[in-house]
Order: sequence, then C-alpha cells, then structure tokens
Amino acid sequence: MVDLGLDEDFLNVRDGTKERFDLVVACEVVEHFTDPTTEFRRLFELLTPDGLLVCSTNIYDGGNLAKHEYLYRRGHVSYYSPRTIARIARTNRIHFDFRVPQMATTQGGPRKRYLLFSRSPKVMEQVALYFGQHMYAPSEDPTADLSPPATADATG
Repeated sequence: MVDLGLDEDFLNVRDGTKERFDLVVACEVVEHFTDPTTEFRRLFELLTPDGLLVCSTNIYDGGNLAKHEYLYRRGHVSYYSPRTIARIARTNRIHFDFRVPQMATTQGGPRKRYLLFSRSPKVMEQVALYFGQHMYAPSEDPTADLSPPATADATG
C-alpha cells in the first residue's frame, strides 16, 4: 500500500483500482493501520468473490499490555483482539479464521496469528479441511538462524 519504488508493477490501492485478486497477502501490515475500518475494507474490496485475504499480526490475548513489547514497536498503532477481528469481518460481511503460523512456535511468539478472510464459504471450508491435517500454517522456518552472519576478525 506504500510505494517503495522497488516494484515496477506496484499497485497503489489507496488510489483505487478495478483489479480483483484471488489471493491478497498483507504480512505484518494491519498493526500499522491508523484507520482499520477503512484499511480493512480496502483490502476486502481487492478480493474476487472466491478470493482469500491472508494477514499476519499479533493478537491480543487478554494479558497485561505492559508486557506485550510488540504493541510498542515503532509504527504499531493497532492491536486487535479476536472479538475486534470478528466485528470487522461481520461489518464487512466476510468470513474469518485464525491460524497459528509455524514460526509462532519459536521467534514469532505465542500471539502471532494468520488472519484468513473470504466471502466464500467454499474457500473457508477448504481452509478448515487443510488445517484438519496440518497443525500449523506454513511460514518462515522456525529453526532457521535469523542472526546476521559472523564477520571475520580483522586482526586475522
């Protein structure tokens, strides 16, 4: 939604578009929404009738907010509870589901979730059937070493 000048096929959805997509991925985006009602509606409008929107973010679990450092990271202005996501979906007449990404078992943390949205009951049934056989949603490898590579000592 923000043009970083890196992709010549960039589509600024804030300008509006007639294009619709079967899949829209908003990875680590929704916590930056200053107007979630408008921004979610824009994402939903990008979907075909059988389209799927996949968002990733942390979800508030009712715990002590002072201990949720994710909430206080630069640019994070929205933090959602499950009931808030349900209200957003209901307001937009769209189905939703929460799934745990595999990376939440390690570095992602226990509140990391994928939010899945679709207007299509058939698509949501397919989501449910997939997760009937898979405990976690595919994600980054939770065992991968994400630390920067070590540099050689300049003294030799």
